[in-house]
Amino acid sequence: MIPYLVVDNSVILRVGSPCDGARRFPLLARAGAYPWAGFAAFRAAAEGIWLAGRSVSRAADETRSLQVAGAGGASGLHKKQSFKRAEKELALTRRIDRCRLLNWTEPEYPQTLLQIYDPPVMLYVRGDAEVLNLPSISIVGTRRPTLYGTQMAERLGRELAARISEFPLGTHPAPENFPVRNRIVAGMPLGVVVVEGAQYSGSLITARLAMEFGREVFGVPGNVTQPVSFAPNQLIKQGAKLVTNGADVIEELPTPVRAALVQAEQPEAEQRNLLAAASLNSSEKRIYDLLSTDDPKHIDDIVEQSGLNSSEVLATLFDLEMKGIIRQTPGKQFSRVLL
Repeated sequence: MIPYLVVDNSVILRVGSPCDGARRFPLLARAGAYPWAGFAAFRAAAEGIWLAGRSVSRAADETRSLQVAGAGGASGLHKKQSFKRAEKELALTRRIDRCRLLNWTEPEYPQTLLQIYDPPVMLYVRGDAEVLNLPSISIVGTRRPTLYGTQMAERLGRELAARISEFPLGTHPAPENFPVRNRIVAGMPLGVVVVEGAQYSGSLITARLAMEFGREVFGVPGNVTQPVSFAPNQLIKQGAKLVTNGADVIEELPTPVRAALVQAEQPEAEQRNLLAAASLNSSEKRIYDLLSTDDPKHIDDIVEQSGLNSSEVLATLFDLEMKGIIRQTPGKQFSRVLL
């Protein structure tokens, strides 16, 4: 029989033998003086309780003197103020639309995170939690991106289905939290794409963690004169896959994932293009239909082929650029944006 500690009406810490592995004792994500502490810290606390004796009362007494680095000690699980903070945190979470807490025993918890050392005990999730176990890729960069970096990140990752964090609501984005957060960014996906990052940036930390976790690492080549291009260029030199579009990433993924993505990619792209075309007026549609994503067209050719005068063409091209569906390249060349 697995012993357990009832620490309040809604919180149960199930304790198993250290030999059974930490997954035998789920910590239902409601307690803990430090709810952002990782798996290893709570495993140490739980195993310390188990080693203290199989008597529940004895275990509760012994944990008062147990010191666990990073978790504030197992005795933190018994402090009444911890439960007050936990209840307050839960109440705040419930007030946020589509926000919930996931602990590591729930089916929606990302199973890939359980493969890494010290996964989060629980996650704050806002959005569709069902997508957390779908194949995913992380895209990382710098807090001061160039225009090129921003465009490449947007191109590689169009939509964000869910936002997750292990930090309590209202936590300030302090620099010391970034390495802790990076293990989720590196451990949850199949791979990590580094768009930009300086020589000592968090992007390189995330890439290193990804390699330690056995994930794929990709780099977007950048201007060698820009300091923020150091990280991706250095990773490419060290063997990371060079990527310039989503197809470069997809071809490195496991075969079942790659097959599913390639099959779905064509209809989705066609649908996005149809939606973009449907929102255009007659002049915009005429010019948009003349352009393609991979073969830029000179403005003189657009004027000639559209049948519009140069003033109309210039005004229409400007409107299409403002809508974000075409782009201008050097030499007055225009092409569609890859939607």
